[in-house]
Amino acid sequence: MTDLSISKTSQLISWKKSIWSCVTQIFKGSTRIGSLKNKLFSLSMEGSLEGSKLQFKMVSPTKASIIDLDSEQTIGQIQFNLWYPNAKINMGMETFKWKYSNWKETKWKVIGGNKTIEFCGFGEKGKINSQQNNPILLLTGLYVSIIYQQWVVAAISFSSILVMSLA
Repeated sequence: MTDLSISKTSQLISWKKSIWSCVTQIFKGSTRIGSLKNKLFSLSMEGSLEGSKLQFKMVSPTKASIIDLDSEQTIGQIQFNLWYPNAKINMGMETFKWKYSNWKETKWKVIGGNKTIEFCGFGEKGKINSQQNNPILLLTGLYVSIIYQQWVVAAISFSSILVMSLA
């Protein structure tokens, strides 16, 4: 995996997930500080990080709501692009863009205003470089990448089944 360059004001966070697990664990150093749990046979995920507890719930094939589990209020929306992997994240009056940073799709960013969170990884593990403490945005950036990875797996599986049925 390519390492991220870390500035002195950044905090380095990592995540890992075993291949058969539904839970992505989030760490600062060796201390577990959060998780993102994919609910089986559901269109939602739940995440927690540094006191923030969120639910990400698909409300249409291209749109998800971000729900604060403590207040049970919708605090944001994610608009996915089906044709090219990028997303628009709206939280209150702020808008952020999620996009890949390299052609291998192993690096991505969440950018908006003066906030940037950089991610690097694939599948079971990765690193996050954040210059601000924004657990909601950090969880959202990780959630979007998991959704796009699931879509790729689904597309490959569908294509394989289609090819086998035509043979």
